[in-house]
Amino acid sequence: MEHKDSTKQLRECLSRLFDARYSGTTSVAYAHQQGMADGYMQALRDLGLVTDADLLRIVADERARAGERADSAPRHIPAGRAVQHFA
Repeated sequence: MEHKDSTKQLRECLSRLFDARYSGTTSVAYAHQQGMADGYMQALRDLGLVTDADLLRIVADERARAGERADSAPRHIPAGRAVQHFA
């Protein structure tokens, strides 16, 4: 696997992780995505395909992108139930 391909896959993995975080997903789903991202980053480091500085830059970039997507996403606020008053 080439450096370009590996960083592209890492960015996709981090994108899913941060999207899960900002969408309010369950703890289990978020933990799964976090484990996948952590394992992939460790493998890339162990293979010498990326440095710590590369990883920090990639994570910061993807976190910022996910934050921008979350900020620009329309928010749905449910109307709630009608309140009945008994007199």
